[in-house]
Parts: sequence; C-alpha cells; structure tokens
Amino acid sequence: MQVFLDLSESKVGEAFVTGDAWTVPVSVRPGPVSLVAIQISDPPSGRGHPRAFKIRPAKPEQPVIDFSDDAIVRFSGKGHYDPHFHTRIQLTVKTGQGNAPAIATVQNDGTWATSATGWELGSRTLEAIQQIADNAGGWIDSLPFEFEVEKKLPPVSNVRHTDDYQPTFSGEGVDRATVSLFAGAEIATPVVVRNRQWSTQALESWGPTSKRKISIRQELDGSEGWLEYEISILPREPGIDVPPKDGLNPVFSGTCWPGSVVDISFSDSNHSFTATVVGETWTFCRPTPFTDGLPCTIEATQTVVGLTSEPGSLTFKVYRERLKPAIRTPLPEQETDSDLTVTGDFGMAGASMRLWDLQDGKPLGDPVVLGQDGPWSVRLTGLAIKTWFITAQQTLNDRASPDSEVRQFDVVVMPPEFVRPLPGGDLTRTAVLSGTGRRDGLVTVWRRGLDEPLLRDVQIGVDGTWEASVVLEVGDEILWATQTFEGRTSKPSLDVPCRVVPVAVTPESPTPEEFLGATVTVSGFGVPGDLITLKRGECVLGTAPVLDDASWSIPATLELPDGAVTLSVMASKGEYHSVPSEWECQVRLFLPQFIYPGPGLWVSPLVAVTGSGKPGIGTLLSWYSADVVLAGPVTVTDAGWTASPTEPLHSGAQWCRFRQISDTGAPMSDDAESGRFDVRVESPDNA
Repeated sequence: MQVFLDLSESKVGEAFVTGDAWTVPVSVRPGPVSLVAIQISDPPSGRGHPRAFKIRPAKPEQPVIDFSDDAIVRFSGKGHYDPHFHTRIQLTVKTGQGNAPAIATVQNDGTWATSATGWELGSRTLEAIQQIADNAGGWIDSLPFEFEVEKKLPPVSNVRHTDDYQPTFSGEGVDRATVSLFAGAEIATPVVVRNRQWSTQALESWGPTSKRKISIRQELDGSEGWLEYEISILPREPGIDVPPKDGLNPVFSGTCWPGSVVDISFSDSNHSFTATVVGETWTFCRPTPFTDGLPCTIEATQTVVGLTSEPGSLTFKVYRERLKPAIRTPLPEQETDSDLTVTGDFGMAGASMRLWDLQDGKPLGDPVVLGQDGPWSVRLTGLAIKTWFITAQQTLNDRASPDSEVRQFDVVVMPPEFVRPLPGGDLTRTAVLSGTGRRDGLVTVWRRGLDEPLLRDVQIGVDGTWEASVVLEVGDEILWATQTFEGRTSKPSLDVPCRVVPVAVTPESPTPEEFLGATVTVSGFGVPGDLITLKRGECVLGTAPVLDDASWSIPATLELPDGAVTLSVMASKGEYHSVPSEWECQVRLFLPQFIYPGPGLWVSPLVAVTGSGKPGIGTLLSWYSADVVLAGPVTVTDAGWTASPTEPLHSGAQWCRFRQISDTGAPMSDDAESGRFDVRVESPDNA
C-alpha cells in the first residue's frame, strides 16, 4: 500500500498489506494535509478518495528566559517554520502571579521571542503550545510543554569603581533594592537603587590594593542576588617637590604611600635609583652632579603590594650655587686714586664679575670673565673725586649671584709716589727725581728741614709719570711730595729717606785696553774735595784727593798674581761713598834682564844690547816712548837675547827698554829698563 499527497506524486509512505487491514507510517509536515492511498497489486488499484488530516507541530522546547531587565521577562526559543502556514508560540501562566507573554510568531529563521511585564519575584508554572494554521481559520495545537519559571533577584551589574584610595563603587541594579558590600565585614554604607543606578563609597581609605575580593549583595523583599567582585587600586603617582635651584646635587623629595618602594630616574642618565622612604615622604640625592643650567626631567614611580604607579615627572634646572662675592680692596673708607683695581674673593670660574655704583644703580667699568675660582680683580679708571658706594655681583649662565656687601671708599687726590729715589736709596749731587701720580697733576717735592720746596709744580705726564733734576749736598736727606689736581692738593706722601753720595768716577788713564806692569798710575777727574780710593778686589792700592782743578792721580804697585785683574775706584766724602767703578785689565809682572851695556859704560851708536828672558820674542824700545822701536822682533832663547838698534843711537846719555811678547803677539812681560849708558863714537865698541 502506498500513500501520496493528494494531487501530487509525492509519496509519503508505503507498507505491505497483511490480511484485510493495512497500516502505513507516513512522514508529512505539520499542518493541514490531504492524503490518498493506492494499493499496488496486479493490476494496481486506482487512487482512493482523499482524506484530510491535521498534523500537530512538535511540542515546544524549553525556552530561554532573561530577567536582565527587572521590569520585563523575556522568552525566546526555536520553533517550526512553514512558509505556507503561519506558526506561533503561545505561553500561558498556569500557576503563580504574572501576566502571560504575548503570542510569538516563529520567524523564517526558526526563532521566536516574546516578553511579559508586571512579574513579581517568585515561582510560577507556564505552559507553551506551538500552533500552526489549519488553512480554515483555525489552529492546530501541539502538545503542551510545561515548565517552571522563578524570577529571582539578579545580582548587580556593570559594577565599576574609582581609583581613589577610598574608592567609590557604582553599578546598575533593581529599583528599590538595597545594595551592600562585604569583605568579611561591611565595607561601605548600604545604598538603595534608584533609576536602576546605585553608588556608595568605602568606609575608609584602602590605599593601593591588589586583587581584593569583595561580595556585593542586592536585596529586595527578602530576595537576594550576590556578585563576587575583584578590585585593584594602583598607587598614585608619587608627589615630586620642586628641588632647590642652588647647587648641582640637590635633595629631591616628595610624597608617597608609607612603605612603598620609590624608584627614581633622570633624563640625562640611563641609571635608576631607589629613594629613601620615611612615613609619607621620600627623599633622594644623586651622587653625580647635574649640569649647570641644563634642563633635566625626574621621573618617579612607587610600588606597593606588587603594583607600580604611573610615573610622575618634573622638569627642573639647577645651578652651581652663585657665590656671594667679597670685596677685599679698597678697604672700608680707604682713600684711593681715580684709577684703581678692585679686588675680591669667592669668584667662580667662567662667571662675569661686574661692579655696580650703588648710588646711581649703574654698572662700573667693564665686566671681567673669571678664569679661575677664588680671587678676582676689576680695573676702574677715571672715577670722580667723591665718596663711592659699590657692590660686586657675578653672573654665570645668565644666573646672578647675590650682591656683595656694600664697600664705601673715597676717591681723592692721592699723594704722588717716588720711583727714584726709593726709601733707603742713594742719589748723586746732581740727580733726577722721578715718580708716578695722577695724569695732568702737579707735583711739589719737599726736603725735610727746609721751608721752601725742593721742586714746585712738576707736570705729571699723560702716562702718569713725572721727573725733574735737582742739585743736592752730600749727606742724609728725607724727601716727601704732594700733588695738586683741579685745585685739590693731596696729603703728603710717605717720607723717603735717602743718601746723597758722590757721583761715580771713571779713570781717564790707564784705559781698560792697556797692559799694566808692576807700577801703574791711575788718574782721572772728580769733584774737588772728594777722596778717590783705588782697589784691587778688596785690597786698597792707594788714595788721593781730588784737586782744585778736579784732577786726581794715584800711583800704585801691582804684585802677583798677574793676568786678568779687576781694579776699581770709588769717590768718597766722609762716610758717603759713590758706587765703585770697576774695570778689568791685564797685568804682566815678569821683567826681562839687561846684561850689556851695564850702567856707566861707553858704547857705540850701534851697540849690541844683550840680556836674558823667557823664550819667545822681544822688542827693544826707546826709553822715552814705547812707540819708538829700536830693534825687533828679537828672538829670546834660554841663552838670552841680543839686539842692535836698526838706526844709530844719538850720542850722549841713553837708556832703553825691553818688552817680551808671546808667539801670538800678546805682551807677556812688563817693560824692563836698562841702566844709564853713554853713546860715543870713540867708544870701546868701535875700537
């Protein structure tokens, strides 16, 4: 037996016939359907009369129930969909309180959804029926599906908290419900939900917190909903105080959580450091100094309960402490010239030192860049004659130091100073006095014991120097001076004690080029009445007064050793002595000997003169002039020497001299003088 959809070739089932009865299981879609049967035999039967059936849809499945909105309960699920027959789900509240949900239509994707309102908390029984249209204005119902629905109070949702150390909790809940927070004990004030929102603050400060678990209860009409919630609160950025600007190793400080670990880093370094924490304060001083005036950024984080804060930062500049300069000179209320050098201490290398006029508030002079720490000086010129009040200030990298203490001093016409003579120095009878003073000033020089000045109104040059000639008597003198400028006269200078001594004398004869023998006469010119002393080293060779004609002469005998000898002459008047005049000369004390002719002998004009000496060369000279050579050069040997005049000697009494020289021509002896002899034509030499 075969079963077909009416008016269709679609077979929906078949089975063998047993006896007079048959049963055929068929598979058809829910809804109205018309079926016909055909018995397959030999021959087959025709189609039987159609028979109409109403096929129930499947019983609904357990729907999904949503209480997320406390005012609405939502149902959803899967159902049968047929494009030809409308299908719907009908929910009915069998027991308990609550409105029935609206009938839901099954959509073309096989889903359905509906909702109900006005449900109170509690349990109820619902029945679900799936219905399909019967194409005759009615519905074909599925078998009913009953299920229990309990509306419980849900836990709060969308919970959040602030990052404050005393956090505030908030979220969404059921209106009129009371929300309470617990961590063992109650940790916040219970709060009633209004407009689905609630918010409450912790009863006390928690500080940094890591994964603390709390329980949140929502309670309404005896029903409760619980939520476990985990909270972490990061430490706040540590506070960073602005460091002091003075000093390259400042102490940094700030606020932090007690017991935290504060880590410090700087933008000019790759190193990190750990600060010292005491209570709610951290401090740190970096051992490496910062660069003067260069911006740098400090970053600080704090770590508590394993949590590290966001970094706090601060950009800062520090500077070497600008030392307060100290003015050393001029001394307080000191009198000084218009040109002076201000000196002081506590300068800083590289700083610009500047002086200020406190009365006018203007700078004085040019600034000076210091090359080293410590002492400093600034030159001032042309200051007005008045009382001055000045300060010093130094600037390094556009950052100024405190002003120095005020220094008061007086610019006055200062006494001139002596360059010649210096205290205790010597002057000659005719001398040039000189010194320094204010440009264009006039110097007056005084001599102690006289009412009238020694010099009056000596002009000081543009270079600040003065000089003038004076004539003085030998003896002790005390000089002092004043200077006058623009009608103002200075105080007297310091006394300059000095001595007036004879001027140094220079011998006229012998000259330094002459060679000296055993006897010498030193002569020259000087001041009549002075005493001239001749010395060889410290040995006095003789003295002589200067005669009225200004001449003087001292005979002296020279002794061994000979060679280079230093002689000196000095002029004296009483206990006052001139500067010695020294010269070096050559002394030759060796004397050759004459053998023939002896004293009183008669000799011919071309007499052969003999004698002894040192081996070398000699010259026979006239007795009256060393420039008149009688014979030479004469060879001198160990056996002696012999020399005859190249020209006949004049008749009469004669003398001659013999001088020896070395192979190089340098004198090596004094002049030896023969005895007196007579030259006669009829002398025995001619016999």
